[in-house]
Amino acid sequence: MVWVVGGRAFNLGIEVRPVRGLPLLVLVMGLLGCGERASGPQEPSREKVVFAMNAAYPPLEFVDPATGRVDGFSVELARAIGEKAGVDVSFLNIDWKAIFGTLETGDADALLSSVTITEERRKKYDFSSPYLTISQKLVVRRGEEALYDSPEELSGKPVGAELGTTGALVLQEKFPMAVMKTYDSAPLGFADLKAGTIVGLMMDEPVAYEYAKHRPETKDTFTVLPNRFSEESYGIVVKKGDAALLGRIDGALAALTADGTLQRLRDKWLK
Repeated sequence: MVWVVGGRAFNLGIEVRPVRGLPLLVLVMGLLGCGERASGPQEPSREKVVFAMNAAYPPLEFVDPATGRVDGFSVELARAIGEKAGVDVSFLNIDWKAIFGTLETGDADALLSSVTITEERRKKYDFSSPYLTISQKLVVRRGEEALYDSPEELSGKPVGAELGTTGALVLQEKFPMAVMKTYDSAPLGFADLKAGTIVGLMMDEPVAYEYAKHRPETKDTFTVLPNRFSEESYGIVVKKGDAALLGRIDGALAALTADGTLQRLRDKWLK
């Protein structure tokens, strides 16, 4: 068949036979357009949820040096929540001091970064049901356990904690006579403890044991005192009033608890 446009002839390579009751032009246009049609119904794109975290808290959340990607208990938990809730998840690695602000700016939908549930924080944000219960532990250099196992022995001594954490609050409450030094991240605190700049570091239990028991470069340097200086629970944080997202997260956590996934993640990462 030859199609003429603006005085120029084009051979379309299509043999068209007239169909009773259907104009030839309509039939040709239908044939020409068929290649542009979708081959079938398109899958709707899945909703995306961005989890913000301060990935400097091994084994809970950290950057794997081999891949440059975030990893750890919290990362695997976020992905498992995504599977149960039917959403795609991504991660925003950000300094702890700026992490809550990501909810206000919309850069993150939720915080999954070992955030302790406190009444003060509940006034500003909504929390999921707890997914992990921990305590604050005091880490000291190996061989110095007997020197600093009471508040009196730490009087006037420099003791570290991460800025803006419950560890800093517990240190102020339990060791008021100590000289508190704060850090922007856990690794900075452990570096000072190793160097002897401070005599102890108040830290979340999983992180304390990670450095004192599992890390080859530090396990012979640090030890954790047996005292439990707090009882606290972690929760996932969402913007105040975001009931829809909170409901999906809580539903996923309940399912992960029921099928044993949450316990398997605890066993894998929190030895």
